[in-house]
Amino acid sequence: MKRFLYSPGGKAALLVLQQVLVGVMVLSVCFGTLMLMKGGDSLFAGQGKYEQSAQFDDAFMSGVYDTIWLTDYKYNFETDGVYNPKKIVDIEDYALNGRITGEVTRSIGYYLEDLVNWGRQGKENESYSVKEVATDDWAGDSGVTASVTADDSSVSVQAGQEYYRFDESYAPVGDVSLEEYLEQHPDVNPSKMYGYLSNAIDNAYNGVEQYKWNLAKYQEDKSNFRYAIVNRSTGKAYSNLDGIQSAADAEEAIKSIRGLGAYIYLDSASLNFEKSPKSSIDSFNKAINQAVNGWSYMDSKVTMENIYRNLNQLSALAGGDYTIAAGIDTTYPIHDGFYDAKIEYEQTRPWFQALMYGGLISLFLYIVVLVALTVVSGRRTDDEEIHLSSVDNIPTEFVLACIAALGILVVFSAVMVLNTLYSVKSLVIISAIVVSILADLLLMAGYLCLVRKIKGGIFWKKSILGWFFGTLYGGAKGIRSNVKVLVSFLSFLLIDFLLALFMIQARSRLTLLLFGLLALGFNAFVGALLLREEGQRSEIMEGIQKIRDGDLEYKLKTESLKDDNLKIAQAVNNIGEGLQNAVADSMKNERLKTDLITNVSHDIKTPLTSIINYVDLLKREHIQDEKISGYIRILDEKSQRLKQLTEDLVEASKVSSGNITLNFEHLNFVELINQTTAEFTEKFEAKDLELIENVPNAAAVVRADGRRLYRVLDNLFNNVAKYALPHTRVYVDLAEEDGYIRFSIKNISEHPLNIRADELTERFIRGDVSRSTEGSGLGLSIAKNLTELQNGHFEIYLDGDLFRVTISFVKTEESHEEQRQEAKHEEE
Repeated sequence: MKRFLYSPGGKAALLVLQQVLVGVMVLSVCFGTLMLMKGGDSLFAGQGKYEQSAQFDDAFMSGVYDTIWLTDYKYNFETDGVYNPKKIVDIEDYALNGRITGEVTRSIGYYLEDLVNWGRQGKENESYSVKEVATDDWAGDSGVTASVTADDSSVSVQAGQEYYRFDESYAPVGDVSLEEYLEQHPDVNPSKMYGYLSNAIDNAYNGVEQYKWNLAKYQEDKSNFRYAIVNRSTGKAYSNLDGIQSAADAEEAIKSIRGLGAYIYLDSASLNFEKSPKSSIDSFNKAINQAVNGWSYMDSKVTMENIYRNLNQLSALAGGDYTIAAGIDTTYPIHDGFYDAKIEYEQTRPWFQALMYGGLISLFLYIVVLVALTVVSGRRTDDEEIHLSSVDNIPTEFVLACIAALGILVVFSAVMVLNTLYSVKSLVIISAIVVSILADLLLMAGYLCLVRKIKGGIFWKKSILGWFFGTLYGGAKGIRSNVKVLVSFLSFLLIDFLLALFMIQARSRLTLLLFGLLALGFNAFVGALLLREEGQRSEIMEGIQKIRDGDLEYKLKTESLKDDNLKIAQAVNNIGEGLQNAVADSMKNERLKTDLITNVSHDIKTPLTSIINYVDLLKREHIQDEKISGYIRILDEKSQRLKQLTEDLVEASKVSSGNITLNFEHLNFVELINQTTAEFTEKFEAKDLELIENVPNAAAVVRADGRRLYRVLDNLFNNVAKYALPHTRVYVDLAEEDGYIRFSIKNISEHPLNIRADELTERFIRGDVSRSTEGSGLGLSIAKNLTELQNGHFEIYLDGDLFRVTISFVKTEESHEEQRQEAKHEEE
């Protein structure tokens, strides 16, 4: 698992999984928000009953709000329980007290239907027709403003100022017009009267429209909502239940309402308040406030005194002795808005909870994946080092700024999505998912960049602040060690400043010209010095590059150099001499080692040959003693192994030093492989190794030394015979790829390969760490060096206990002459 997570594929899989989780979370948030808009916080409730939800409470209180308004409308617009369009409206009493008594008690009255028609006409035409009248010098009250719209412009009518009046479409009761009434009553303020009329028109029209709407909405046969409001002071009752006109009629209705599954009951005399299901009275107080005072007024204290104070302002409840009962039949026999809301709630809540849990699980898994990406960031499968990319060289502050900007953009986008979610659902959700995934990918790129910076120890080094403070520190160190440069630079600035100052202060053109020429000459002199310095530095750099390229005898010419450049050039020359001496010593030591190995091997070979010969003579004596025969057999094995080791050592020394002669010719690689496999058949059978060959029949020609190439194959096959796990398969493959002939042999090692692949080709290194098997540890080293001497490529690959060697040579075509001679040789 660790290797997979460290691999590019594993990291990509984690990123893909992370983006899937982001999509699930965004989907959960969007749909969950939509459901919360409909169901409210009640979707979180444990019991899940609609009647105990905040959504139900809001709908219930909305019904209370509507019926309180409806009760007041009934008081104003009905006579004996029936809508009365001929009911007289005293416009001053209606404007000041919100009350229609059916009589003219203060000033002037209009029929209700005339005001409604007048308001509908104005609504339809979107303006009132007006005309200008003369200014009168009233000294009455000011401050009452009647806003009237005429020809798309708003005007105000105030006392003591020029004002406008309506063209009267309808006459007041008992008068020809309001104008005539004002002429007959000069003490009445016209501004106020026109304001009262304007308010009466608007309130009558809007009130009657709302009255009719709520009356139809809450009819007994069309709604599960029931209400009964009784004013004991007047003996009147208001209800949507049939047959209730008086307080006596309402007693049974109130009792039945209090038996419903959800109800409120309020008695002003006993201060008794009941609410079922039980919940805070906040929502009820809110409904009362909105019904009485409108949306702009809210009591800060939720008390019964506040509730009664607000209710007492209603015309229908005048006198303060009343009972209010409202409820919902929670069996929902009628399919109305309450029934539809219950069905929607019961269908929505399980999906909301599933989305909520899915979002939380996705968030948890996202955090797990984020931790995993943090751990594997910068890691690879082949080592434990931290690997940085070119992106990690971006300044740290820029990465942090990008992450912060993306975070702000994500928050801003989330707010926009939530604001537009309810209106354009599918398009907004799809856009939110796509944008969230792209934003997360960019955020993860920045975050993982910071993680690699921290792991690699370059978080501060690759920052702008780090560069700035590092420059300051380096400059401070340079000041201490390069006082001469600092003094020179400050002197240059001072002289230039003084020359510029003299030029500014010059009072004549001649003086200005003189100091200008001095400044030009001084700067030209400094420029020439800098060019000379740069030319000398270029010569030094050219010499360093030649020495780097291997010309250790190159010497820089120091005659024309001065100061620091002279010291640097002398140091470079000394480095060249030192490198030359080091190379000479290294070559001398290598020759000495080679000579030592060769001489010692020859010195060992002479007595070793005698030992082998005498052991051979002893073997021919047919000794019957088994114990002595065993000794002779051991002597024979060890002497032969020592002989092989000596030969390998000499050959390894020659190969590594290049002290061998190669005879290049065109060889058929297929024939060499077949010959080698035939020779190792017995050794493979002894360890029960099954050889699987994938070698073509066609010739695969390479240019190499036949004897040396055979030694390479012999070493590789011999390595397999020694170290392969018994009872396993050995695979031999030969193929042509991209103009190369590639040979590979692979097997399963008998011993654990707790070693790097490149170490196996070093001298005396063996895969058998205990060194309990045959072998000198030189076979693979010799095979690699011989392959590379013949312009081939040698590669070892390890994967657990899998061992594979691949050697490759450039494919070569035989010439016609060689093909002809080869055919002739085959015929002979």
